[in-house]
Amino acid sequence: MTRTISYNRPGVAAARAAMKPAAPRPAPPSPGSKVSASAARAASDAVLDAALDVLAGLRAHDPRLLLAERDVRRLAPAVSAWLDRGVPPTAVQRTLTNALPKDPILNPAAFLAHRLRALLPPPLPAPAHPRPPSARTRSRPARDATGPSVHRARAAAGTAVRWVWRRRESDVSPVRVITDHSGPLRSTSGTFRKPIRPLNRPSPVDYSVEPSYTRSLQRGGPDGCDSRRRLGRAEQQDFRSRVRGTLLGVAVGDALGAPVDGLGLDEIREQYGAEGLLDLGFGYGRRGAVTHLTQLTLFSVDGLIRAQVRRDTGAWHPPTDLHRAYLRWAATQHDWGPDERRKDDGWLAREEWLYARRDPTRALLIGLGDEAMGTLESPKNATELGPEATARSAPFGLLVGWEPQLVVQLAVECAAQTHGHPVAYLSAGAYAVIVHALASGESLDGAVQRALALLAVRPGHEPVSDALQHALGAVRQGMPTPARVEELAADGSADGLLAAAVYCALVGEDVRHGLCLAVNHDGPSAAAAALTGGLLGALHGETALPRPGSPNWRAAPPSSNSPTTSPWR
Repeated sequence: MTRTISYNRPGVAAARAAMKPAAPRPAPPSPGSKVSASAARAASDAVLDAALDVLAGLRAHDPRLLLAERDVRRLAPAVSAWLDRGVPPTAVQRTLTNALPKDPILNPAAFLAHRLRALLPPPLPAPAHPRPPSARTRSRPARDATGPSVHRARAAAGTAVRWVWRRRESDVSPVRVITDHSGPLRSTSGTFRKPIRPLNRPSPVDYSVEPSYTRSLQRGGPDGCDSRRRLGRAEQQDFRSRVRGTLLGVAVGDALGAPVDGLGLDEIREQYGAEGLLDLGFGYGRRGAVTHLTQLTLFSVDGLIRAQVRRDTGAWHPPTDLHRAYLRWAATQHDWGPDERRKDDGWLAREEWLYARRDPTRALLIGLGDEAMGTLESPKNATELGPEATARSAPFGLLVGWEPQLVVQLAVECAAQTHGHPVAYLSAGAYAVIVHALASGESLDGAVQRALALLAVRPGHEPVSDALQHALGAVRQGMPTPARVEELAADGSADGLLAAAVYCALVGEDVRHGLCLAVNHDGPSAAAAALTGGLLGALHGETALPRPGSPNWRAAPPSSNSPTTSPWR
C-alpha cells in the first residue's frame, strides 16, 4: 500500500514572497563622493609615503637602525597611526631615535615596533567652537598715530613678554594665542607642511635637529633653577621683568639719543647745558620718539614668534622667518599705512604708528630692497660695518632655552641679511649672547667673557674681541668720561659701539647715568644708547627703567631749542 502526500499548496509561496521586503537598489555614485573618495585615497597615500620616508631615514641618525625594505613596509602602518594623530614626522623620528641603548641592536625592526606601539600618543581632542571676540579684546583703532614713541614700544613689548613666557612655560601646544593692546591676535596652528627655505641657498645650520628650546629648559632656567618644576611667582616675575626690560631699554635708549644723533659733544652742550642731554629731547615732531632701531627690534620679536610657531609644524628655519619680518618692516618705510589686502602681514605690520620713516640707513634699505635673502655665503652689503644689525639683535638673547652657540649663529645669520662684513654680524652675535646670559641671571662681566669664548672659534673675530676686551680694561682706568666713551666708539662701527655700550652699562651708577653717558659724546648717540639700554634692561629688569612721570630723569636745563614740557604726556 502506497501513501502519497502532496506539499503543493497553491498561493502560499507567492504570499510569502510578497511579505519579504524588497532589497534596495544601490544608488548611482554622485560626483562629489568620487572626489571625496579620491581625495581620501590621496591623503592616505601621502601619509603612507611620509611614514616610509620616516622609517627609511632612521639610518641617517644611527646606522644600527638600518631596516630591510620588507620591514619598512611592515612598520609603515604603525608610523601612519602616529601621523594620523597629528604628530609631525620630525617628532616621530626624534621619539624613535631618542635615548637609544648603547648595546648593539640585534633586531631593529622589533625594537622600533615596540616603541611605536608603547609610545603611541592619544588622539587629539575635538576642536572647540571659536567664541566671538569679547568687547575687551575687540579690535579698535589706535588713539594716537602720530608716530613711534616709547609708549607704543612699551605696549608692543607687553605682547612680546606674554609670548616669551607662554613659550617658556610650555612647549607642547602648537597653538599660540596672544592678545595685543589694540586687539586680538589670530591663533596660529600647525597647518604648514611644506618646509620653508631661504630664497637663494640654504643655511649650513640645520635648526630642525636642535631640540634645545624644550630640552635645555628641562636642564635649567634662569638663575640655575630647574625648569622641570613650575617656577614660583617671584621667579616668573623676575624673568618677565628681564624680557620687558630688554625691549623697553632699547626703546628708551633709542628715544633718549635720537634728538642728538649726529651732533658733537660741543653742540649737545650748547643746546642742553654743560652736562649735556639728561632728559628726553624733542625730535621727529615730538618728545620721546624712537627711530628705526626700535622698529626693527620689534620686528625681530615678530619674526621669532612666527619662527617658533612654524617649529611646531616641522617647517623650521628661523632666518627665513626673520627675513620676512624685516621685509614687512621695509614696507613700512615706503607705504602710507597698513595694506589690508596683505593677509600674511600679521598684527605688528598693521600698527599704523610704525609707518613713519626715522632715518633708516642706506644699508638697511638696500639689504631689504628685494626678496633675495643674504646669507653668510652670499651676504648683503659685504663692506657695511654699521651697528643697525647689532641693535636689532637683542630679542635673540631672550631665547633662554637655546644653547648660547645657537643664539650666536641665529643672530649672525640674520645680521648678514643687511650687514655682510664679519665685524658687523659678529658684533650682532656677541650682543645677542651677552643679552642671553644676562636674561639667564649672569653678571655683565661674566656675560662678556662668555661672548669672547664663543667668538674665538669664528673667523674674523679679532676686531670684535679686541673691542670687548678694551671695554673691560677701560673700566679700571678711572672715572667715566665722554672722551673715554668716544675712544671706545671709534668711528661708529658695530664693534666700537658695542664696546661703548658694555662700558657704559658697567660703569653707570644706575640706569639713568649709564644711558646719559652713552648719549653725550661725539659718536652715534641713538645706537649707543639703544645698545646700552638693552643691556641694562636685561641686567636690572623693567623696574629699574624710568617710568612716565617718575623723578628718575632730571629735567634738562631750559633753552630756546629744548621744550620744558614733560615728555611723558
